[in-house]
Amino acid sequence: MSSTTTSYFFVLLSLVLILYGQIIIKYRINLLPNITGDFLTKSKMVVKFFYDPYILSGLFAALIASFFWMMALTNLSITRAYPIMAAAPVLILIFGVLTLNEELTAGKLIGAVLIFVGIILSAKC
Repeated sequence: MSSTTTSYFFVLLSLVLILYGQIIIKYRINLLPNITGDFLTKSKMVVKFFYDPYILSGLFAALIASFFWMMALTNLSITRAYPIMAAAPVLILIFGVLTLNEELTAGKLIGAVLIFVGIILSAKC
């Protein structure tokens, strides 16, 4: 496998890990009661999230994603690598709707299409 191919693979690994982290963190937070109160009260509740092994796995996934991202950038320009990462909001929208029962609105759909068009344009130029 060439170094460029390996770098693109690292970008995709980074993207997958970021997606996993965001979805698992939101999934676990959805299981908890809403946080109300002042900043200090909310901060104390958020600190308790760090005791959840699934939330920790999401944070660890983000750390590992950063490692793969840096590995990718050793052989790719950021203008080649980042358009792939720009797919994250579209993929989060899809996974959010499918797994978290998030609402799909016309605005979100139009935004996803615009992001996708932007990714295609930046990849071709």
